[in-house]
Amino acid sequence: MEEFEADDDVTLLARLIWGEARGERLAGKLAVARTVLNRLPPIGQSRWWGNTVREVMLWPAQYSCFNDEHLRRGLMRGSVLEPLAWRDCVDAARLVLSGYVRDFIGGATHYYAPARVAEPPAWAVEKRAAAEIGGHLFFAGIE
Repeated sequence: MEEFEADDDVTLLARLIWGEARGERLAGKLAVARTVLNRLPPIGQSRWWGNTVREVMLWPAQYSCFNDEHLRRGLMRGSVLEPLAWRDCVDAARLVLSGYVRDFIGGATHYYAPARVAEPPAWAVEKRAAAEIGGHLFFAGIE
């Protein structure tokens, strides 16, 4: 993921929001971004998917927009993606990383968009969603 090495946390999170939720209203963008913070471990502990905001976002096979085969990955490398959508994604990233956005998704660390998949991911089968915001279902308690 060397193409994202120069990105600071705000830019990288904005890319994640753009890749995963750019068509969502603000609440949907914030919810997707909030899952990153919900994955961070408590101070003095660690989690398998990373211990920093950057590690969590770029951990392999976690956020699909960073997967090699994802359709939007190539588009995410550009500096001006879609000016208005990009600005909204940057604003959402700043809000979340500033600590301004409380956890309004019930501790969710995972999500998926039911309209975009033929069937739920294996980790979501027989799980109850903690929240539904925009086109995404959010799930907590998945490690």
